[in-house]
Amino acid sequence: MDDLKKGETDTICLSLLVKGDEDTRRQVKSRRCIAIDGCPNECAKKNLELSDAKLVANFRVVDVIRENRNLRPKEVTFLDRDGQKLAEIVAAKVASKIDELNRKGVVS
Repeated sequence: MDDLKKGETDTICLSLLVKGDEDTRRQVKSRRCIAIDGCPNECAKKNLELSDAKLVANFRVVDVIRENRNLRPKEVTFLDRDGQKLAEIVAAKVASKIDELNRKGVVS
């Protein structure tokens, strides 16, 4: 995201939100949020919703993997070439969503 939307986005670790970090809670309540879920359980989305976040979109990595079956990362804890490509695809989808929201005038 830093390459695609430098200065326009922040990344927040889900664990801070789950632990109840007040600064993190304030951030998700005051800004547009896009959840990126690494598994089909949608933990990021659910926790943002429980925190009254301004959730404007949700992306599931499992959907991106299904759409790109030719990419097969070997591990989930280390991004090999295919994993890096999948991360780039997710980032492009998020950047496109940000552009769409900006065109529609959806504010922070």
